[in-house]
Amino acid sequence: MSNYRMPEYAIVMFISSSYSFYYDFNEPIRFVGSSIFENQKRELSERITEIYKDCKDANWDDEGAQAITSATWATAENLVDALPYLDIRGNAFATYNGKIGFQWLKNDAAMSVLVEGSGKLTYAIILRDGTKKYGYEIFGGSLPSDIREHLLQISNFSYSP
Repeated sequence: MSNYRMPEYAIVMFISSSYSFYYDFNEPIRFVGSSIFENQKRELSERITEIYKDCKDANWDDEGAQAITSATWATAENLVDALPYLDIRGNAFATYNGKIGFQWLKNDAAMSVLVEGSGKLTYAIILRDGTKKYGYEIFGGSLPSDIREHLLQISNFSYSP
């Protein structure tokens, strides 16, 4: 019989290319090392600011595009702050009608969200099984549950702070 005894306090680590987790058997699961996700949020935020600076005047594309307003920029920034932890990188872009768009792609699934200064979020999603969904929600500071759930479906990542 071995004299080895498991310690009462044990930590299990899982490290992927993007995230680190640990589980202390005496505590709930905690997310550690969110720096990669925070970097992704910072990059999206920087991209949104770049878009606003480049597109805040009407006709920014020399084809009659509407200006991106400061309200649209602020709503997009708040949306980025409200994003759950994702294992996919998002992209931001300007639209000709004065909106800021986001897109997330992973394998054969995709989601796009268009942001208006009024807080209206228009979304479209194609899931892996071919299901297509679309609609709109009003952004009030926290990410609407439909959009949050669809993003988590695409990312296959269930942790949310």
